[in-house]
Amino acid sequence: MVDRLATVEHLKAQTAVLNAEKAELVRSNEAQLTVLQKEKAETVGRYETQLSALQAEKADMSGRYETQIAAVQTEKAETVGRYEAQLEALRKEFSAAADDLRAQVAERGKRISVLEEEKAAVLAEKNEVETQLEELTKAHAGLESRHTDLSVRHEKLRAAVASLDSSMDFAELRKRMGPEMHKFVLDDSKVPDAVIDGVGKFLDFRKYLGHAAEAGAREAVKQATGSLGALP
Repeated sequence: MVDRLATVEHLKAQTAVLNAEKAELVRSNEAQLTVLQKEKAETVGRYETQLSALQAEKADMSGRYETQIAAVQTEKAETVGRYEAQLEALRKEFSAAADDLRAQVAERGKRISVLEEEKAAVLAEKNEVETQLEELTKAHAGLESRHTDLSVRHEKLRAAVASLDSSMDFAELRKRMGPEMHKFVLDDSKVPDAVIDGVGKFLDFRKYLGHAAEAGAREAVKQATGSLGALP
């Protein structure tokens, strides 16, 4: 029984000690909790202040970004407008250049057609000229042959002219032409033959007429020789 009481007392003492330690621990924890709550409040205050500053900075940055975005969008719209205007101008310029090029190609095609026609005409004219040239060449060859023949004849004629005076038998001409001219005079004259025969007893008509024929022949040969000899 005494042991039990001692044990109880011992337990009571330990309980008191534990309660005291508990109370001390509670006070210590409450003090720490107060400090922690104060630190928490300060931390929360700092965080709220920082958060407010960040939110204000965020709002300011958002405003600036929105302003910048609006400016960029405006600039983008203006740039797109300029590019579209430039693109439209380039399209019109390209279309005009393409139309001009097509017109030039068409004009060049017409010019080529005209040149082809002119070429065909020139070739036809060339063929005609070549044909005429061949004909002229043949004619020239004929003229050359004719010229050669005429040159030969000319030389023969010059030789004949040069020897005309020496080749004429004037004595034979006088002898032959005297009686012929006398007969012609008798046939052509209205003078009676008896009269002519009577005069013929004093004048030898055949002799004089022969000399006249010879003189005429010599003069004719002289003039012919002079005229023909003057030829080139």
